Amino acid sequence: MRQNNHRQSGAVAIFIVIFTSLTLLILTTGYMTLMVREQTQSNRTDISQSAYDSALVGVEDAKRVLAECRKDATGNTSLACQAIERKECNTVQFSRLLGPLANDEVKIQSSYGNANSGEQLDQAYTCVKIDRNTKDYQAQMAEDGALMVPLRGREQVSKIRVSWFRRDERDTTSKLGRPQSFNPDSLPPKDKWADTAAGTKTPPILQAQLIAPENGTVFNPATLKTSESNELVMLYPQGQYGGAATASFKPRISDDAAGTNNTQPVGCIKREYEDNGDYACRATIDLASLHKTIEANAPLAFLRLSSIYATDKTAIKVELLDAGGSVVEFADVQPNIDVTARTNNVFRRLETRVSYGESGDSISPSGAVETAGNICKDFSVTAAGIDDRGACPKVAH
Repeated sequence: MRQNNHRQSGAVAIFIVIFTSLTLLILTTGYMTLMVREQTQSNRTDISQSAYDSALVGVEDAKRVLAECRKDATGNTSLACQAIERKECNTVQFSRLLGPLANDEVKIQSSYGNANSGEQLDQAYTCVKIDRNTKDYQAQMAEDGALMVPLRGREQVSKIRVSWFRRDERDTTSKLGRPQSFNPDSLPPKDKWADTAAGTKTPPILQAQLIAPENGTVFNPATLKTSESNELVMLYPQGQYGGAATASFKPRISDDAAGTNNTQPVGCIKREYEDNGDYACRATIDLASLHKTIEANAPLAFLRLSSIYATDKTAIKVELLDAGGSVVEFADVQPNIDVTARTNNVFRRLETRVSYGESGDSISPSGAVETAGNICKDFSVTAAGIDDRGACPKVAH
């Protein structure tokens, strides 16, 4: 009996040792697998970010090609302009801005860290394409900022379609808020504008000002503020289920002292904002009310946009249309750059828009006035609109 007990105790001990060893082996293997997986994921993330950085280098080189092409006063005959028009992947190489390059890709960096560390990083961008003509103009307008859009189309422009207010990439849950009822005679205070319901965002009023010389080439300061060279419309969002509106410009300075004729309602579509991730508000401004069109490649025609009641950046899209409503491409206003780059065997593609200086405050500063003559500003703040223009005295300078 004692001998059998010893045998049973030995079998149990062996079983415990085997079970413990298997448990430790499983735990060790699982831990090592998890560590390897995390390390692999970290390496992939680092390499992917490195490929993105390579694409950014391609974008910067593409900007250099665009800048060089803009210097060409001979009609797009420079190598930079020819490289862009070819619309092939070797745009930068063909432009010769980086010197003669025979490779199909542009190398950026082959190693990092200590030369003896053995750490290799094979970075390059493999394709750069530039399209100077785009179907729309897209931008983010700051809360208190303004946006100057050159209206330079490849064909004659009869209408301007403006879309604004959509969710940003980080926002997937907000609802479209409902602004106050439409009343062009009485705009509410800013703190009374937005919808108070939780989780809602309310679109701002968009002020659109058309600045276009009568003869298409030269501004006349004497008529700029009183003629069809300077027109204004305030697009007032209302409702949540309306469709795109048709609006028209009104003279910025006219017999309408209170400016009520300049405010026009625009229906903002709840479904577009919440379900489709598109622009909520959209209005087509018809230039027929001005009995004018904007000629192709107009050098001095601009649309100045600013927002009222905005509480954050406002996404804007502007499209040019012909008389039949078809889209007219912008002519070298906001070029599109498409870059594919890699690090080792991981590829990233980056597509972005770039704008020239003519789209910013260099054309129309938001907070400054420059004049060679006198400055006078007449205005009144009362319960009713009062026209008291002409009260400014003559001030010597």
